[in-house]
Amino acid sequence: MKKVLYISMLAFSCLAFGQKVKIKKDKVFIDDKETYHIETNNYNFILSDVKDNGIVSVLGSTYEVRKTPPIYPNESPYWTKIIYTVRFLKNNKELVTDLSDKDIIKNIYKSGIFDENGNADEAKIDLFIAKYSNEDLKIKLFK
Repeated sequence: MKKVLYISMLAFSCLAFGQKVKIKKDKVFIDDKETYHIETNNYNFILSDVKDNGIVSVLGSTYEVRKTPPIYPNESPYWTKIIYTVRFLKNNKELVTDLSDKDIIKNIYKSGIFDENGNADEAKIDLFIAKYSNEDLKIKLFK
């Protein structure tokens, strides 16, 4: 009984304290608080602070992975995957990741890289790059 209670409390705490990212009318809301502005174009987007100063550029690229076997007879034998290149505009540092677009935004916010004026903390950028970068994904782009 104690295990069931412990697991249910753990699951509840994870669900209750997760941050929610919503994008409405070129604005990003995290937990119903406007945090960034966003300009999107297909898989690419630019994040700006609330004063419209560009802070992060995110470029999406796709690659295909073969399905084994295809699920339906007339469908494509490939899955399309997206890789994002995240570039911090003020210092031109970048990383390659396969996180989703909302996860990128949420993790930038959660890492506390930018203050309310859009100023970046270099140490936090380096930590963010070390934590979320996946250099092996670049190989998939050049195949």
